[in-house]
Amino acid sequence: ITGTFNKVPVSVIGTLMGFPNTDFVVRECRAVTSGTMAFIRFGSCGGMNETKAGTVAVADKTIGIYRNPGAWYGEDVEPYFTTPPIPGDSELTELLRERMKAHVTDSEV
Repeated sequence: ITGTFNKVPVSVIGTLMGFPNTDFVVRECRAVTSGTMAFIRFGSCGGMNETKAGTVAVADKTIGIYRNPGAWYGEDVEPYFTTPPIPGDSELTELLRERMKAHVTDSEV
């Protein structure tokens, strides 16, 4: 625990880029904590729609994307592997969405 916010223990940790780094950080945090743990990743994200730059996006699920190194060595394989959508915690997602709306206009969340 690196501090408190409203008397709740809080740590802020950088995960670097990508699903593998995030997975590593979550596993390491779980190894040294007990009880309930909430993890929120702030950063950039990709999207397949017409969202304007600067929009705050609160995702309710994620897709893991992994590079397939064999694709760069002439093998006839897909260049990326993707996971099925992985849902986030619905209660935490909605709480985050509501708190973000309090700080930006509705059209930006």
